[in-house]
Amino acid sequence: MDIRTDMAMESVQMVRERQKTEIEGVAQDKTVPVEGMEVYRVRVSNEQGAKAVGKPVGRYVSMDLDKPFDRGTAFLENASREFSVHVRALVDSFKQGDAPLLVIGLGNRDVTPDSLGPRVVERVLVTRHLKGVVPDELVSRLHGVCSLAPGVLGVTGMETAEIVRGVVETIKPCAIIAIDSLAARSLGRIASSMQVSDTGISPGSGLGNRRKGIDRETVGVPVVAIGVPMVVYAATIVHDTVGQVLSNMKVGNADASKTLEYAHQKAMNDMGDMVVTPKEIDELVEDCADLVADSINMALHESVSLEDVRRFMS
Repeated sequence: MDIRTDMAMESVQMVRERQKTEIEGVAQDKTVPVEGMEVYRVRVSNEQGAKAVGKPVGRYVSMDLDKPFDRGTAFLENASREFSVHVRALVDSFKQGDAPLLVIGLGNRDVTPDSLGPRVVERVLVTRHLKGVVPDELVSRLHGVCSLAPGVLGVTGMETAEIVRGVVETIKPCAIIAIDSLAARSLGRIASSMQVSDTGISPGSGLGNRRKGIDRETVGVPVVAIGVPMVVYAATIVHDTVGQVLSNMKVGNADASKTLEYAHQKAMNDMGDMVVTPKEIDELVEDCADLVADSINMALHESVSLEDVRRFMS
């Protein structure tokens, strides 16, 4: 059954549940850095593993937070610091001397679940233009960063990858950090999980509108992708609800499997690419944008504290 998710760890879990065996070419581990956080690392090492889980070869790190926005400021700041470690680990492998990093926010600013990328870009500390403007002792503590929110094809008439490729040819960054909204397998991961990978990204995939990918092949430089689930496909919710009902009714495995497959196919036929998002999505996107931007700022300017970054931005 076609249960859709942009989260690598969810894809691995679904394949393992179906096959009941380990997946050749895919390794996964889990850690719990502090209470309320779970970190999953997935490495897809060959094409066989990539085909099995439907994800490109590369490294994926996701972090699940337990009710992040009910835990207060201190918990969110700790979550930002923890996630920044994983962002920095991927970005540092692509840094080259003084070459700048380009941060791009993908998505449509006017469609709330798809607006995470542009909102994060508004909060990123850009520094490429500061050389010769501010004291050298400060500039030496900051890496060169520039940002871009390229919009979407329906507004600009240009593929995002085309815009990004043109900017790359001009400023010659060592790498790109791309932020976008994702789709999750589980409702519980909406605005509660973050994923970073070194495999690039496909703009609009979280809203069922997949465009030309932004990766090393299409834009010419490495792309680190950061995403937060903001939607779940309606057909997936139907699948999970029917499955829970059948489980509670203790329906036999064979009958349950047939019923579940029928319900899922019916939902796919009737609902197609319909996605569902919480009614509080406005607040959730703003909170997630703060969290992701803090993580990026700490990852890229590691010699500057979070408090200093916020002071620069104010």
